[in-house]
Amino acid sequence: MQPGEDGSVIVEGLNLDPSGAGLYAARIVSSTNEKKVAGLIGPPNIEYDKNTHKFVLHFDPPQEEVFYAQDPKWLEVFIRRKQIDAIKYGEPNPEKIKVEHLEQVIRLPVEYMPDPRVVKEDAHDAEAYERDAKERAERAEEERLVRLAQQAAKKEEQAKKREAMLAEREKKKDGDDEDGSDDMSGSDRSGSGTKSGVSGTRSSNKKSKSGGGSLGQSASKGKSFGADSNEDSEDDMDG
Repeated sequence: MQPGEDGSVIVEGLNLDPSGAGLYAARIVSSTNEKKVAGLIGPPNIEYDKNTHKFVLHFDPPQEEVFYAQDPKWLEVFIRRKQIDAIKYGEPNPEKIKVEHLEQVIRLPVEYMPDPRVVKEDAHDAEAYERDAKERAERAEEERLVRLAQQAAKKEEQAKKREAMLAEREKKKDGDDEDGSDDMSGSDRSGSGTKSGVSGTRSSNKKSKSGGGSLGQSASKGKSFGADSNEDSEDDMDG
């Protein structure tokens, strides 16, 4: 509900029951005296879109101030429920409107709708809402980036742990291989020592056998020498 440039009153609205209610009349009356009518219109002063069911009411400029007047005014809207499709909007009609035969469905104070003050407040609220929405979006984006960074750091840490575990396994495996090599080398050295000992033993045996033979021969020779000595001893005794 707004004043027109020529001082008229323009009301815009929407029919919520297009199949059961036909918009037919509207008037502006005093809140203290309903017989004091500041404006009355019928179908000729109504624009109605049958596709969208939006309507526009056009009141001629009233003789007195109706918006925020000392004598507050009311806007009343009337419908009829019969022969809805027969209502001819925007066409001249000499019919005299009698609201007593119609059904009143709306009664509102004649005020700026929307109120310019409210429009400014709404605009301010809309700007604040946009700022808040932008800040929320920025915070959400920052939180998303932080989560991504945390996930990347966690994956990197896990990868480092896996690499450290693999390196530890490889190191342990290399140590086990070295221990096995040392054991094999010790066995080889032990075997060589044993063979040397056997060889040495055989050599000693050979030497023992060889030495025994010499002693035997020496003993034989000694025995031979002993016989000669006995003969000499007997000759000496005979003599």
